[in-house]
Amino acid sequence: MGSATERAAILHVTQQLSAQFPRLDPTVVARVVRDTHRRFDAHPNRDFIPMLVEDAARDRLRVMPQSGDLGADGR
Repeated sequence: MGSATERAAILHVTQQLSAQFPRLDPTVVARVVRDTHRRFDAHPNRDFIPMLVEDAARDRLRVMPQSGDLGADGR
C-alpha cells in the first residue's frame, strides 16, 4: 500500500473526491479510490501514485449515476 505519507495522501484524495461528488455515497467514493489504488500496488515508483489514483478514480466516478439524478420513476 505504500508509506504512511502515501496512505495519508490517498485519504486526502478520498476526502476531496467525496466533496467533489456529494451526491455519491462516501463509501462508494472510498471503495472506488481503494480499488483504483490497488491497481498501482506493483508500481515501483510511488511518488506519483496519489495523483494517478485521483485522476483515475475521478474518471470512474464521473460516469457513475449520481443518486440525485434519478428520474421520477427511480431509474
